[in-house]
Amino acid sequence: SKNKVATLEQRLKKLNEALDNASLRYFKIPPDSSFAIPDSEDNLCFEDQQAVEDIPTVKSGTLEKLVERVTFDEYADPAFLTEFLLTYRTFTTPEKLLDLCIERYHYPFPDGLNPEQETKFREKILMPVHVRVINFMKTWINMFFEEDFGGDDEQSQALVAKVEKFVKDLLDSGEKQAGSVEAALKRARKEQQERELVFNTAPPDLILPSNGEAAASLDNLDPLEFARQMCVVEHALYRKISPADLADLACGKEPGPDSSVTKFIDQFNRVSNWVTTKMVSTESTHERKEFLCRLIDICKCCYELNNFNAVFEFLAALEGSCLSRLKHTWALCPVDRKEVYDMLLLITNQSTNFKNYRVALATANPPCIPYIGLYLTDLTFIRDGNTNKCGPDDKHINMSKRRMIVSVLREIQQFQQTPYCLHPLPEFDEKLRNLHFDPEDANYKRSLKVEPRGSKVGHDKKFAFVVGETKDGDIRTAWEATLSRIKPRLDEIMQDRWKVTRYFAGKSDDLVNRLVGEGYNVLVLVGGDDTLNDVLQGYVKVGARYKDMTLCYWPLEVDSAFGLDMGLLMEPLAFLDMLVEGHTTELDVGRVICGPHPSSAPGSQDTGDGRLMRYFLNFCGAGASSVALEKGTTTKAEKRRSVFSMGSKDSLTKDFIDMDFKINEGELMTSKLWEFVAFN
Repeated sequence: SKNKVATLEQRLKKLNEALDNASLRYFKIPPDSSFAIPDSEDNLCFEDQQAVEDIPTVKSGTLEKLVERVTFDEYADPAFLTEFLLTYRTFTTPEKLLDLCIERYHYPFPDGLNPEQETKFREKILMPVHVRVINFMKTWINMFFEEDFGGDDEQSQALVAKVEKFVKDLLDSGEKQAGSVEAALKRARKEQQERELVFNTAPPDLILPSNGEAAASLDNLDPLEFARQMCVVEHALYRKISPADLADLACGKEPGPDSSVTKFIDQFNRVSNWVTTKMVSTESTHERKEFLCRLIDICKCCYELNNFNAVFEFLAALEGSCLSRLKHTWALCPVDRKEVYDMLLLITNQSTNFKNYRVALATANPPCIPYIGLYLTDLTFIRDGNTNKCGPDDKHINMSKRRMIVSVLREIQQFQQTPYCLHPLPEFDEKLRNLHFDPEDANYKRSLKVEPRGSKVGHDKKFAFVVGETKDGDIRTAWEATLSRIKPRLDEIMQDRWKVTRYFAGKSDDLVNRLVGEGYNVLVLVGGDDTLNDVLQGYVKVGARYKDMTLCYWPLEVDSAFGLDMGLLMEPLAFLDMLVEGHTTELDVGRVICGPHPSSAPGSQDTGDGRLMRYFLNFCGAGASSVALEKGTTTKAEKRRSVFSMGSKDSLTKDFIDMDFKINEGELMTSKLWEFVAFN
């Protein structure tokens, strides 16, 4: 058809022009010129695939040939120009590149041309090269002024001075087009000095703690504001990630400590390790659960703000060996938080090459902070699967590899341009950069300490709170106030596996039998020292037969000798956490048998020979005080010298002997009225 013929004729015309230009391009060029050698397989190779818009794709070549192609007279190649600038530091230096650009601009005019050839050389070769070199230098300055020209170091200053001299010389010779390079330098300097983010809309108000202090602690900042500040800090680091640092990494050069990549990775590891350290350093299961819920809330906000990197940061900690094993803590995580967590895990799942995450990223609108780890993985594959040099004797720079690197760099760059429209909190930034964390081995040891291997989750426990009765009702009043504080947490942790029951003196056997029959395996005695020792009688006779039966004591009397000695007088919620977490101390149980006595102590048993027997707790082995004391014995040293320990001083003696009865250590051990049997 006519169209096909016209297309063929047009291509033939272009081919003839290219051949003519090629014959002029290297005609009598001085041999010492870097651009005097014609194209050949020894210095330049192209990809096998079909050229785009008749522009062949450079596969590899020598440095001089690559500079020639990026400033080629026959056509402009913007794609190759970008690929070259993004990766040139992997195969040359800024100084060497600038020298070649200047030499390229001063392309020698060959001798021996006739007037027609001179005109053609000037129009087809020299002028296009001048335009390409000027354009190359403007693009270089626009893209990498800060990295290559804007520093205070000697190298950057020398580079700028050389560019300025080059421009001045051209302007002095009447070549006005060099003024655009001068303008690019001035504009870049101004932008560097006046760098300030300007937004079309006002940022949202800060969500500060109720006390008005801006992020006085990372623990009291609203989860949404915490996530916002994470975006501010991390996007500032993300924007500074240099293409040169990433390209170096892909070509086998490890980033240094001051590298933009290293700083971003350090931020990731710092946050992740801090989360782990803080979690395992929290001894209370409830407080760990609260921190876990807070982390999930922050993580969800980060996801909604398109800070995928922060999501991966937090999940790296929560899915790590130190925290994922905390079954007690995870068991308390509310259903709604667990659903959010599972959703985030699904998105960040590594199966099928992060398919779900890639879909989420592709649909995210800037501002956005991608997960840097995925890009680093892609660059590592490129590094390991492709050589830096190729061609004859490995003299060619492998631009095919650099092209793959650029495809990753472009993805990174597209999210560097749009910052978050948010108010920064400088003190948050400072705290985030100085987070404390411990080594992984220390964190794992703490993890084993707070939740030992084989420890059972609290779902196998049923709590019965046994409330003692007193004439004045002080215990019941104190318990009602305590219960009002702990009930919400009890309902959350134990759900329907707890109840409160009343205890009447002398009924310990019936009480323990009933509770065991109902499946309760943790008896929490609420009251004073008398309640403890009364219920102990039934526990020893009945509960001790059940291997999993646990007896606990919650003293509500502020002067409880037992509570003071064992350190049990604490804030109710803290005490509840201790109960649920199963912190136990093994104590000896003692038995007192006394001779005939006119009174009958509540809970005492008749031994059959006219004597009475009663059990009590012996805390001597635990370092607590002892009881069966003389009246007036008060100092701790005197108490520790005694033999028996029994909560309050009058609990045993009032039931069995007169308070005025004098007894000391020796008499107690040798008295015919007393028999002491201790067993674990």
